[in-house]
Amino acid sequence: MSDSLAGKVVIVTGGGTGIGEAICLKVAREGARVVVNGLPGDPIEDVVAAIERDGGEATAFEGDVSIEELALACIDTALAQYGQLDVLINNAGVLLVASETDDMPVDRFDEHLRCNVRSAFLMTKYALPHLRRTHGNIISAGSAAGVNGQPGNTTTAARRASCTPSRRASRSSRRATACAPTACAPARSTPRGRTRRPGRWMPRSRRG
Repeated sequence: MSDSLAGKVVIVTGGGTGIGEAICLKVAREGARVVVNGLPGDPIEDVVAAIERDGGEATAFEGDVSIEELALACIDTALAQYGQLDVLINNAGVLLVASETDDMPVDRFDEHLRCNVRSAFLMTKYALPHLRRTHGNIISAGSAAGVNGQPGNTTTAARRASCTPSRRASRSSRRATACAPTACAPARSTPRGRTRRPGRWMPRSRRG
């Protein structure tokens, strides 16, 4: 375990499985205290237990953070448990159906936006006052699909693309932000078609 994030408090949304789980385990090994968020039924307590077995500190927060009251409660959990907030990682997201635009049910599209875009907006909104105090960071998961599009997958392109302009628009109100590909991609596409490697501190493993 290193100490590059020693003393920092990190919230990870969608932290119960896959990339989110890998992020939680990685930042904890770097010394951060972690709030692991997930939907009801997600194995967030298992992630907390794994962190604690490894000598780290973590707290579980179960709830759908696209609901305003639960997003605020997630932030409050970090503050009540650890007294500060240094990093917000907006990783939560769902893929309910993949289809072309003309075949996409409107209610499913709306649900994707609620779970993927609204959740990041609400968490960012309520985290910002506390992150300004700690000169903290916001990291929002994106993907090459949000830059280049993805055939047969309207919702992934739309939800990931929304990350970039919102991050740029709010950059002036916080010290640093990042809109990275889904945490452990080995490379990502740029608008000009070039690739570059993401930050090396992000984990490369995922469950399943």
